[in-house]
This record gives sequence, C-alpha cells and structure tokens, in this order.
Amino acid sequence: ERFEEAQRYYELAATRESAPAPFLRKRHAQILIRRGRLEEALQEIERAGPTDDPEFLELRAGVLAALRDTNGAIEAYRKLIQLKDSKPREEAFILLSSLLFESGDTAQAKATLE
Repeated sequence: ERFEEAQRYYELAATRESAPAPFLRKRHAQILIRRGRLEEALQEIERAGPTDDPEFLELRAGVLAALRDTNGAIEAYRKLIQLKDSKPREEAFILLSSLLFESGDTAQAKATLE
C-alpha cells in the first residue's frame, strides 16, 4: 500500500516537471521495480532521457536483463563500464560477463573479467 502511495506521488511529481526530471523518474522506476512492474519501470527510465548517471545506467541494465532483453542489457552494461568519470562496481563486470556467456560469446565473457 505504501509503495502504491509513493508511486502515485512520484508519478505526479515527474509529470509536472517540464524537463525529464531524472531523479524523480529514477525513484519512480525503483518503486515500479519493487512492485514487479518492469515494463513500466523501463518506460519511466526511458522518459528520463539519455544520461551518464552510473546509478541510472545500472538500473536500466538490470531491468533490461530481467526482461530478457539480453542485447539491450549488454549494451547498457558496456556503456556503464566505459564511463570515463566513474568506476563501475565489480557487479557490472560480472553481470556483463554472464550475459555475454548466455548469449554464446564465451570469448568476450572471459575477456570482460580479465
């Protein structure tokens, strides 16, 4: 019930912003994810527009992976890892490697962890 209420408030706040309001959209997407509404969460992430925010990219990559969009998740994790001003967490490399392995690219999966 509290997630539903929070979702309504974030949704309302995000739609009243003239700019994409990435912070509000990220929080709203997180609430949608907790409620199991992954498609809607991805839409909310996409509405925020392009960003190099590592947390946002990690959130997007995780949602894409959960939705079984392997190619999209691989692309998102690669973008996260390649950010110049940020050091991605080890999990990003591990998750990227596992997605590459699942897609049959064992050489790239191994290289990602080296």
